[in-house]
Amino acid sequence: MARALLPSMMERRDGAVINIGSMVALVGFRGSTAYAAAKGGLVSMTRTIAVDYAEYGIRSNCVCPGGMEPVEYGNLTEAQLAELMQAVALAGGPLINRRAHVDEVANLLLFLAGPSGRSLSGAVIPFDGGFTAK
Repeated sequence: MARALLPSMMERRDGAVINIGSMVALVGFRGSTAYAAAKGGLVSMTRTIAVDYAEYGIRSNCVCPGGMEPVEYGNLTEAQLAELMQAVALAGGPLINRRAHVDEVANLLLFLAGPSGRSLSGAVIPFDGGFTAK
């Protein structure tokens, strides 16, 4: 998506690339090697875009959520879900004993895309209740 949109942003000399990573990109998390590698690559791409396109007024940031409400577990079986919850417990869980709502993340994305976020670029922002602070 960024590849398709960057040329028009360069022409306008303005734009915001906002990627959605995961807290798993920032900490080791049991059973998530491939997913963590993909999200870690997204974090690196975010920072590289910030450096490469700053001269065009383009900023690039990555939000890394974890533990969201409402929670959707996709196609996980009950056994896989139990394994995921065990991995969260082993990792110590979040510092704040509540899950962020998806609307809270949406508000952060709007900030990053809007005029208030014009001075923020190259940032990787954990949105995980303090999980990655430990």
